[in-house]
Amino acid sequence: MTLLFQATCILTIILACASSGLAVLNPKYQWKYIDYVWETEAYTKARGNKGAYDYEKIIPFDVQPLPDGRILVTTPRYSDNPASLSVISDKTGPGGPLLQPYPSWNAHNTGTCDDIISVTRLFLDDYNRLWFVDSGKIGNQQVCAAKIYAFDVRNDRLVVEVEIPHSLTWGASEGVSGYLEIGAVEVSEESRHKFWVYIADIIGDGLIIWDGSDIWRIETEAFPPQPNATEFVMGENKFNLEIGPSCILLSPKGYLKNPVLFLHPMAGVKGYALTLKDLHNSKYGGKVDLYRSSFTAPNQELARDYSKQGGIMIASFIAGAVACWNIQDPLKLENIAFVDTNATNLRFISGIKITRDPKTEVQTVWASSVSMDNFILGNTDWNAINYRILTSDLAELIKGTVCEPREVQEISESINDKEVLYYKTVNGALIARFPTRTQ
Repeated sequence: MTLLFQATCILTIILACASSGLAVLNPKYQWKYIDYVWETEAYTKARGNKGAYDYEKIIPFDVQPLPDGRILVTTPRYSDNPASLSVISDKTGPGGPLLQPYPSWNAHNTGTCDDIISVTRLFLDDYNRLWFVDSGKIGNQQVCAAKIYAFDVRNDRLVVEVEIPHSLTWGASEGVSGYLEIGAVEVSEESRHKFWVYIADIIGDGLIIWDGSDIWRIETEAFPPQPNATEFVMGENKFNLEIGPSCILLSPKGYLKNPVLFLHPMAGVKGYALTLKDLHNSKYGGKVDLYRSSFTAPNQELARDYSKQGGIMIASFIAGAVACWNIQDPLKLENIAFVDTNATNLRFISGIKITRDPKTEVQTVWASSVSMDNFILGNTDWNAINYRILTSDLAELIKGTVCEPREVQEISESINDKEVLYYKTVNGALIARFPTRTQ
């Protein structure tokens, strides 16, 4: 019996016993296929040319609501589609809501490496800076250097553009050409100008760190796909994804005196954590202790986010399920509630965000759901709904479950205090490529 089969059986039992909240994730936007707001005659003509625009090769991935109400989506350039980062416009076409490239068409269509080439994931910090990594790849071809970007979404002004050294963009063990995406951004409480950007190499199995001046890369046994979890099963469809550290998340503030970065290979059922202090010191060759979870997930985890208040993590699983966990509790099956299960709406949740309205304090869960299996296998029905963005009030979603927030009783010294994870030292397994100055 394979580990994947065991996990699927466990999930079935949990779903039968889980205490669900009163709400579910409901579709807010739906697409049969992706189309754009075409601004010029040249682009209108290109729309009919499959060499420049082919909706059968475009799939949305991540979602990021902005404070002003705009909703951003990414469409990674697995082929040469027109734009990789867009705002959902107020116009609708036959395929669904039309996308307006962000921040403008000019950032995507000059035909030079000044363009935004390909974006997978997004991160919005508390200072209204939208962070992302441009992999510089179209399909498997590295057409431009990978870059770190940040935009001030209050005025859509570019505030960061840094090229990532080529030597850091591939896996050391086998010289694998990597694929980079934003993981998380840690901002110091001392100043918004002091930060650490954590970048996942999901193919080369590494973690790149930029602290505003230096950039470096580390690799450990935590990052590669786990061999028994590379097969993804969605109904009758099966496909393989050897994706490494895709689920990266900072522990929420106020729960750990020594905060950590959680990570989880998408092709995996075991999670890991590294302390932020160790990650900062890795710049100088310092030892990085690795924490491996004692919890085996019920299936591959696709996306996750923490609530801004209450320390509630919302995560999605390949079996069409969304679950919650309160960080104050040990990470065990009895402390996890599956708040929504829907094989259609929650087909493959590629992105999750939790936002908070500063006026009402209401927190909202946003999820991007795609028919990834059909897209990969080439059997998408373009007359059916294939992509969705779903939302739910967080409080209603977790109401009546073990995840409901409560007052923090004490701040733990480390993740071990709550028996969340058990300690394991890397013992020399760390591979580091040391800093390159970027400024």
